[in-house]
Amino acid sequence: MSHKRLAAHIDSLVAAVLLVALLPVLAVLAMAIVCESPGAVVVRRRARSESGQPVDLLTFRTTAASSARFTRVGRFLYDTCLDVLPSLWNVVVGEVRLVHAVRRCSPKTQA
Repeated sequence: MSHKRLAAHIDSLVAAVLLVALLPVLAVLAMAIVCESPGAVVVRRRARSESGQPVDLLTFRTTAASSARFTRVGRFLYDTCLDVLPSLWNVVVGEVRLVHAVRRCSPKTQA
């Protein structure tokens, strides 16, 4: 097994364990989003995979459905990078690597 393939399998396993462990947190965050404003809880955000292929990353909705303005919960999720937790599913199914799913939250990319 090649190094890249082994790393992808490890990423999938780690992401699956994290999703199970974080399930109560994900449920509370989803309830907070639903209570604050109507609309979908999880949305798709277009990004590029490591190989350059387009992929739809799952993220928690951070804006009001009727406008592009952050909700109070959405601002908190965005500022704390909790909005990207659903993208762990993209890692489990092999669409992106673990490091790609959390790239926006690294110190180098935050303004």
